[in-house]
Amino acid sequence: MKCPYCKKTAQKVSGRIIYPRRKDLHDRLFFYCAKCNAYVGTHKNSGEPMGTMADGYLRNCRHSTHVFLDRLWMPNTRARTKVYHGLARDMRLPVHKCHIAMFDDNQCKKAIEVLKTYTREMFNAPDEARRIKYEKITKKNRIRKPVSRHKRKLS
Repeated sequence: MKCPYCKKTAQKVSGRIIYPRRKDLHDRLFFYCAKCNAYVGTHKNSGEPMGTMADGYLRNCRHSTHVFLDRLWMPNTRARTKVYHGLARDMRLPVHKCHIAMFDDNQCKKAIEVLKTYTREMFNAPDEARRIKYEKITKKNRIRKPVSRHKRKLS
């Protein structure tokens, strides 16, 4: 994997290098560029990157985005998928590309704007599927537009 900032090959290192105080992460692997202090975690089983490498600024942007996202689904892990699907729809991204670890700083800002319009009830209510309906796909843009009987609460 190449560092997106300096274009040099990133090293695969243990979590002990990235998070020396987090013993729970010492056995995890990361792609790391020491020059740029950019890194990304890897999936346990495959060793593939979980997203894109991020420097300190982008990591802060992603962390802030996660604060808004996590408040909507925790501790109901089923709701997490619903939140990501809603975010993908409202950001007009394919679901497989809608993951905070893949976002750049502009996408993080856009995601925060969208997430601020959501409430926990939108994703945790048992009748959520009935509450949110979609208009017909328009011939012009082929994007589904959300229609809800309940107003979204602004945070």
